[in-house]
Amino acid sequence: MTLSQKLNIYDTLLTNYSVGDCIPLSAIGTFLRSHNITPSAYGYEKLRELADSLPEVFSLHSVQPRAGVPLVWYATILSRPTIDETQEKEITAASSVAVSESVHCAEAEDSVSEHLPETMESVNIFFPNNVQTILSVYITGKNESHLTPEMLAQVKSDYRSAIENNTFFYDEAHNAYTFHLSAPSSEGIPLIASVCRSDRDTGSPWFIKFIGQDFSASDCRQAPAKPGEALRSFAYLGNMTEFLRELANHAQEELWNFKNNPDDYSILQQYVFYTFYRLQQQNKVCISDDGSFAAFNTGLQSRRLNEDIFAFFTPNEPGQKSPWQFCCFCSTDSRDTNERRCYKTMINAFKEPELATYFEKITDLLFDPACDVHLSSDHIFKDNCDRLPLDFLQKECNWNPQAKQLLLKIRDTTDPVKSEKLFLQLGNIITDDEDLFASMNERIQGALNRAVKRIRRNYKLAVPCFFPTRNVMSLMLPLSFTSTGEPSLVVVCERTLSGDYLGQTILTLPMAYIDARLLCRPGSEWLNTQQIIAAETPDILPLETV
Repeated sequence: MTLSQKLNIYDTLLTNYSVGDCIPLSAIGTFLRSHNITPSAYGYEKLRELADSLPEVFSLHSVQPRAGVPLVWYATILSRPTIDETQEKEITAASSVAVSESVHCAEAEDSVSEHLPETMESVNIFFPNNVQTILSVYITGKNESHLTPEMLAQVKSDYRSAIENNTFFYDEAHNAYTFHLSAPSSEGIPLIASVCRSDRDTGSPWFIKFIGQDFSASDCRQAPAKPGEALRSFAYLGNMTEFLRELANHAQEELWNFKNNPDDYSILQQYVFYTFYRLQQQNKVCISDDGSFAAFNTGLQSRRLNEDIFAFFTPNEPGQKSPWQFCCFCSTDSRDTNERRCYKTMINAFKEPELATYFEKITDLLFDPACDVHLSSDHIFKDNCDRLPLDFLQKECNWNPQAKQLLLKIRDTTDPVKSEKLFLQLGNIITDDEDLFASMNERIQGALNRAVKRIRRNYKLAVPCFFPTRNVMSLMLPLSFTSTGEPSLVVVCERTLSGDYLGQTILTLPMAYIDARLLCRPGSEWLNTQQIIAAETPDILPLETV
């Protein structure tokens, strides 16, 4: 494998991970496959073989949880590989070859491109119905949808633009000419279409052979939009408080904040944003065939008869950033005339939009107390020190003068930016002091062992959660550092290939509630809004923060 290829893999990894992250190799494999990077593409049969060829990208180490259990492999992302003079020449030579091939393709293109028709009218280019359907599904994200006249007109316009600007690129292997479409897929990935010579009895000398997503586009190498941005990009919601208040009033009564503030819907906002993000991933946001409305299932139930609540959207004004604008929340038991009309319009066009789903097996929701839990201790103390209870930190760090001084500054500051910097310093002090690090890790591990013992007697204490950005189910275990057993911290555990669990990170109680609420209203005895309100709570972070 060339250094240029290795750097490409490295840069792809950095769109989702950071230098120093220790990640299960299986998770890296899943992420790379989502970016069309597979072992077979580089001549390897297995992921481990590919990983072994990338010592410049990450270091590998294995853990054997217990005797008789297969090794679990982890990879730590390294700093960007340095390039010496010889390697730089290698990359330059590879680029020169690519340019040479491009010129060769351009010369081959010149020999035939002049024969391409000026327009994409049916007498010139045949556009098969099945290929039109493929394009429509890409654009709308809805199966079995049909290409509208407006979509077809745009494709013809894109073709004409490619002719005028000479932006076709030639595929010599298939004797095809490919051009970009202006409409992206429903996932935001650019689309391309290919034109080939036709030997079919269609009356047209050319035909559209292929419609697909262009994963080579630079925009596709960037990190995907965050869940908090997906719904706002999809639709104009108006005043956010009013939008959330309308949904809260329609839904079953529930406390949507930790402050007893009737105008604070922070929990509901996180819930609806992440629900929409998941629905987009599953292609469950429904758009009518004629483009007159869109709708999705909020996952909440109505206050009157416990019916599903749907968000209904109409097309936005031309020229606006979002293609849709919020109209109303509706259900089959809606009293409002407009809501009933919208529900009827939706149900006449298609069945009720589906719920978001998060797990495949019921066992994903249950913690196996017979398995061990291994803590990612360095990440917990170094990167998430601010989530640890201050009383716990003060007691543990009391004999380290530097840590003790930092804690005094942290208690005195009201500036969140300054506080964040102080906690980062404290995390470095803890991990650099081997005795302090060992002592605190022992306290966390002891609390975790006690939690597992309690879960053996009450499986409901392990609360399931889901991270849409990583498509991973996890379990949250409550940790207590006092004799009362009241939890003050949560550890998030992810099942590994060995069957054991890896304690990936820690959360405060408000964060844990936000994560749990995505799946359902938490019914655990230790995770409820009333108990969290009774304690002083920090700002809530998004679900994807770990």
